[in-house]
Amino acid sequence: MPALLKALNRCAQLINLMEQLMVIQEGGDYIKVTPLKYAYPSSTDTYDRNWIEVAIKLRAGAFSGEYKAYFQTLDFEKLKGQMQQLYNDLSGSYEFRTLEDQLYMKFSGDGLGHINIECTAQDQAGNGNTLNFEMCIDQTSVKGLMEQLEGITNTFPFL
Repeated sequence: MPALLKALNRCAQLINLMEQLMVIQEGGDYIKVTPLKYAYPSSTDTYDRNWIEVAIKLRAGAFSGEYKAYFQTLDFEKLKGQMQQLYNDLSGSYEFRTLEDQLYMKFSGDGLGHINIECTAQDQAGNGNTLNFEMCIDQTSVKGLMEQLEGITNTFPFL
């Protein structure tokens, strides 16, 4: 019985990790953002308490890499709202830009369900190496992205 309980706990942990993952994918290209933890959870300052350490993995053509970055809880909230608008309207441009510019994504809808994403990934805040690339997804991918962002914002709410 203890082995079964241990296995069930492990499954619950894996499901929780899946809820925290944000993946944007086109063919073999992808951006995966995994929030890991609040960076400064015991800070008395609200601004500092809401930094989240994230792991970013990406592949764009022949290029791939991974790095850690810091996002604010409100970055995910804002993106969630923007994706809801994009899903409803299918047109317009929406930008995801982190304070330290470690990940930038510009989502542009054509009104027909095709969304182009211009991306810039920077491995270090301020003056790191950058990779610029584009991806194209469709409306159905936006719905999944909204669900992923809901999981992230539920797991890492504004403190």
